[in-house]
Amino acid sequence: MAAARRKRSEEWARNIILILCAVGAMVIFFNLDIVRQGDSVFNHTGTAKLYFRGDLTERDFSTKEVDRLRKYVNAYAKIVTSATVETTIQDRYKGVTPQSEVIFEVRLIMRDGARITTPARRAKRSELVRAILLKLDKDIDAYRQLKKEGKEMKGLVNTS
Repeated sequence: MAAARRKRSEEWARNIILILCAVGAMVIFFNLDIVRQGDSVFNHTGTAKLYFRGDLTERDFSTKEVDRLRKYVNAYAKIVTSATVETTIQDRYKGVTPQSEVIFEVRLIMRDGARITTPARRAKRSELVRAILLKLDKDIDAYRQLKKEGKEMKGLVNTS
């Protein structure tokens, strides 16, 4: 009789420990917001989105180039909601080579609703990512400077 009671109490203790472990795992699983900048497994609000439009889409860029652009945009995820790179090939009938002229525009949507656009710029395909990054850097610097001066804006066309 005592052995049966002890076995039953051990079974209850084991079941309670398993239930506590399951509840703990669920709490940890549903609170994975410890990833930097508020990003979680379920909600990607901490990352800025990068879009490609026009003649060159994301698949026309190498993985390294896309990762470099995405990493830069996500570094500013606290102020940038999305970045769109729109490209036009100068001579569409030729194949795209490293020497192909590409016209590009960068559009940023900021977390406060401001929109930053750039006039069309030109770069060789081999230098396109570097040119885009330089333009993003200038746009974000101009935005930060205006915010620092206390200016509210809905839109900005950065010609620098």
